[in-house]
Amino acid sequence: MVFLINAYSQETSELSKVPPIKKGEIILQDGTKINFQQLSVVNDTVVFRNAQMESIKYASNDIYKISKTGNYAASGALYSGLGGLLGAVLGTQGWDEVEELKDKKGSFIVGATLVCAAIGGITGAMIKKEIVVYKNSTSFSFQPGLGLDYHHDQMNLMLTCRIKINN
Repeated sequence: MVFLINAYSQETSELSKVPPIKKGEIILQDGTKINFQQLSVVNDTVVFRNAQMESIKYASNDIYKISKTGNYAASGALYSGLGGLLGAVLGTQGWDEVEELKDKKGSFIVGATLVCAAIGGITGAMIKKEIVVYKNSTSFSFQPGLGLDYHHDQMNLMLTCRIKINN
């Protein structure tokens, strides 16, 4: 029996590969969370602005995780607006045969699209998203693999967990 595990993400364990980030959250090795704006990496130092717009610098070994934060307002508005447009176009298929509805077809389609886009945008703004762009893999890591079970003399799927206890 073979197990295949694939993981896809934007995460890196190399601080130098972190692109400039407009808004997000940084977690330090001691567990402190800081919301930031305008983060950039210079050599092995992370430079950003905190909520009070003060410029802050941390060395790479002080950082545990960097996340890009935002919401789904734009995608919610886009997809809900497209759904409203499709629904309105399909819903007004027979309006050409009814004299009272014939002239209102275009405005109904535009109105339904805008209302659905607004509802999707508001809903998407309430759903927060977080994308981890950097994680210090030396602090805490999981590693799947195959290993020999010495008690039963057979190969098994194993999961290795490493937790950094001291510096």
